[in-house]
Amino acid sequence: TEAALGGPPVPSPPLLSGEHEVTFVLSLPHECTKTCGVGMRMRDVKCYKGIDIVRGCDPPVKPVGRQACDLQPCPTEPPDDSCQDQPGTNCALVIKVNLCSHWYYSKVCCHSCRLPCP
Repeated sequence: TEAALGGPPVPSPPLLSGEHEVTFVLSLPHECTKTCGVGMRMRDVKCYKGIDIVRGCDPPVKPVGRQACDLQPCPTEPPDDSCQDQPGTNCALVIKVNLCSHWYYSKVCCHSCRLPCP
């Protein structure tokens, strides 16, 4: 079996596949694809039969090449002190036509969209 994706690149113990010994060489894991929320961490998994690199090694015995990573939750709202309406944006109209649920308008009219309904 195989440990988590940590650790240096190492060959796996040889396995028998048909008439040839199969060895997997694993790279170090790459960084998570996301800085927050759920992303993927990948690493290269190369299969050798003897000294030749081959494709299509037996998937049930091939070590995992990707794994989910969940570093920290993504922020849902900016802190209150940074929440301001952007100048030149007609936030009164945004509220009037009920566009605060749209990602763009909730960002550019952050302060106005957070105010309680009149």
